[in-house]
Amino acid sequence: MTRLIAFDLEGILVEEEFLVELAKATGKEEEVHKITEDGLNGSIEWEIGLKKRIGILKGLDYETVKRIATQFTLIDGVKELIQKLKEKSFKIAIITGGFKIFTEEVVKELEIDYFIANEFVFNDGKLKNCKINVNKNKDYWLKKFAKDCKAEFVIAIGDGENDIDMLKSADCGVFIKGKNLHIFKDVIKNIVEDYA
Repeated sequence: MTRLIAFDLEGILVEEEFLVELAKATGKEEEVHKITEDGLNGSIEWEIGLKKRIGILKGLDYETVKRIATQFTLIDGVKELIQKLKEKSFKIAIITGGFKIFTEEVVKELEIDYFIANEFVFNDGKLKNCKINVNKNKDYWLKKFAKDCKAEFVIAIGDGENDIDMLKSADCGVFIKGKNLHIFKDVIKNIVEDYA
């Protein structure tokens, strides 16, 4: 039986919010953090919030962005959880509204099977804009990855407004409110045991 588990990235697998970390280099961390939180709780349309944050970060040089992208902290227990899922023959996906330059570092670290993320656009080595691949269409990517690996059972985990459709389209959707990771780990542990 082939199974797929898809994770949002920031706040779920890693501690950092990447755009907030980038904002520290511009001195506008609080402003970017506020927009990030507004997007997560749905008080601002997610894509509008993303474009606002990119506008604040515009002009950052590629080297700074790449360096910060390599500095992430896996949430405690994530590495072991991913290993356990692989032992139970789960395919693993990351579906994030974050950015490829950051996500691909985590993908390499955890040996993830599938991922999709948005992309920065640089001009003359400076951040200019972004290409949006993921917004409220996470359910589309979940279905695509499930089809690609012929999954018979699909789990999705997220923590924001733009994760809701993805969670609804999964056989089991886990919404992490308030980043209660102990509940998250217990739920996944039970699912893995039930569907082993």
